[in-house]
Amino acid sequence: LSGKRKDGSEVPVEVGLHPVYVYERFSVICSIVDISERRRIAEREARQKKELRDFAYRIAHDIRNPLANLKSLLELSSDSAAAISNEEARSMMTSITADLIQFTEEIIGATLAAPGESIIKPLSVDALQERISQRFQYPLRESGGSIHWTTNHDSVPSTPPGVMEEVIGNLISNALRYSHPDREPEIQVRTWNENSRFHLSVEDNGPGIPEESRQQVFSMFGRLQDKQGTGLGLYLVKENLNRLGGSIDFSSSSAGTIFQITLPLN
Repeated sequence: LSGKRKDGSEVPVEVGLHPVYVYERFSVICSIVDISERRRIAEREARQKKELRDFAYRIAHDIRNPLANLKSLLELSSDSAAAISNEEARSMMTSITADLIQFTEEIIGATLAAPGESIIKPLSVDALQERISQRFQYPLRESGGSIHWTTNHDSVPSTPPGVMEEVIGNLISNALRYSHPDREPEIQVRTWNENSRFHLSVEDNGPGIPEESRQQVFSMFGRLQDKQGTGLGLYLVKENLNRLGGSIDFSSSSAGTIFQITLPLN
């Protein structure tokens, strides 16, 4: 139910009717209560629950891939016929565990921040490129794939630590997971500035996204093919970018898919 204020604006209300017996006759007392504050509190609690749920999903999703890589490397290191040496396997495992430690430190830092306080820093594309290269060293070697970066930006946005690595990591992980069966994965990452915004695109040479699947690309648990994974990756990408005031869109054909990200510079 809603009522109207003197200025004509609507306000949510709760109406109560209470029968009373006064002066030997039954009457009804009607109370109308403005529940705007109650509704605001309920909406805030619903948002907080959603943020907590998304936070848990994000942690589980980001930890799963490195652990899967560690498992594969451990199996390879015990296989005498493997194409990778024990020294190379140890080096990759050291890099993966270092990334996991850094990730947990970022999570701790985020949870210890004061309510309403956000830790943001200017995005370092060079550091992002280095961490992505380390993170996907083994998957690229296993698939025969490659990542090429073309940076042509003068200004960068400020973001919470680790968020853009998570965004780009999810896009690259999908490009490798859904690669074309007849060609080695080639991924192009480009950055540029346009209209006071930071643009970043991730292009792959995969089979493309089927027309009938494009509506569910950013939906929670939506998987485009029968592949291993939770289907959370692109949902989390969009959620992260929305929080930063950014956006993501894509175009796709049989030659591959391009995801384009935009972020405000201020």
